[in-house]
Amino acid sequence: MNKEFLSLVKTSLAYKLLEKDIPENFSHSYLLVSRDKIALENLLTLICLRVYCPKLGCGSCPECEKVFSNNKTDLRQVNPDGESFKVEQVEEILEDASLSSFEGGEKVYIIRNLDQCSEVVQNKLLKTLEEPRPKVHFLITATSPKGVLQTVRSRTRQLDLAPFSADAIYNALIEKGYEDEGAKGASRCAGGSLDLAVKLLQDDRYFTLSSFVLDILEGLSLDNMPTFLSGSEFSQKEFPDTLDFFEMVFQDILKTRYGKGSLSFEKYKERYSHLAEKVEEKGCASALDSIAEARKRFKANCSVESVAHLLLMDILEVL
Repeated sequence: MNKEFLSLVKTSLAYKLLEKDIPENFSHSYLLVSRDKIALENLLTLICLRVYCPKLGCGSCPECEKVFSNNKTDLRQVNPDGESFKVEQVEEILEDASLSSFEGGEKVYIIRNLDQCSEVVQNKLLKTLEEPRPKVHFLITATSPKGVLQTVRSRTRQLDLAPFSADAIYNALIEKGYEDEGAKGASRCAGGSLDLAVKLLQDDRYFTLSSFVLDILEGLSLDNMPTFLSGSEFSQKEFPDTLDFFEMVFQDILKTRYGKGSLSFEKYKERYSHLAEKVEEKGCASALDSIAEARKRFKANCSVESVAHLLLMDILEVL
């Protein structure tokens, strides 16, 4: 369980809404949506603390310690690393959910990145969402609701974890011991994402990756596509991060078109403006769908070369 940045995530609207639900109105299932992995993990921890702590989340009692150490019997981590899982695992969950809790209280199942799981898996999970048992709850995360079946979304309460302000992220980073200058730069460039701010502090590669994605969008053609694809950014190891940055850039283009929301990388504002004149809203939506599909194919063990090539072909059509 994640102990980092709990105080920051406690200020989020998503947590405040959940805080009102627990314990009397704790829903059978929640869909927690955000690309901010660190914030999501802290939100999951805060929810579990509130569910199991006699004082509704004191953070220091034996029950809270069980949550922090992942030693709570009725708290199940279905896919702790966020990896996609198989139908057989869902069947195990359904069988387990039909049993009474060990300690006589609530049973909580945490499922991460459902949007990256197959439709077969999601449809299988739908059975227990349609027929909930008392005191059984599902905390489901997704980077985007688009990858979650509508039938699943309709049976969950969706809560979007909104971006944090740059000042809030800066203060949280300073509290955790990061240097002032680095914290300022990361908090301003992270677009409200705590996860990205930490990545920027720990690895300068993320700055160069954002520029690489913009270079593609500004100059992609059939002739130079092989050159772009040969870069390390499209390697097996780096491809997931590259997809994240493609998504951020297209979201920033949309924000620039309508003048709403904080940009992931403020220093690229002028480049975003040029792209916003070039790429229409429909094109951005199409590209975001292609990125989501590329994630699914990559997770399904399709070759990164073929997935990346299809993605760039799709993006070329909207440029």
